[in-house]
Amino acid sequence: MSKAWSIAISKLRTAGHTVQKISLPRTKEALSAYYVLATAEAASNLARYDGLRYGHHVKGEGYQDGVFASRAEGFGDEVRRRILLGNYTLSARCPIRYETNEGLSKATLSKLNACEG
Repeated sequence: MSKAWSIAISKLRTAGHTVQKISLPRTKEALSAYYVLATAEAASNLARYDGLRYGHHVKGEGYQDGVFASRAEGFGDEVRRRILLGNYTLSARCPIRYETNEGLSKATLSKLNACEG
């Protein structure tokens, strides 16, 4: 992995870019925040793809059967996994666990974004 980074840095410097070493002390927290927020956003954004108005459509015996079949055929394993995790994150049982962490995550991400400028 470090060889790949060295090659990329060398190519950037050859192209005239300045490369600086930085510290990312909150990478672990940022990654955790990403997984919580990304799955919630995926579930929210993909909810419209029920196979009726948008997305792949499979005929089912009823509305629920059609949605289940459409999503089973139309979405891969990883997408379905993210939808399930996101729906759990957004559910009534979960906000108490993530509300404080989300606030901290947003504050942390805001600070990280401020460092870029």
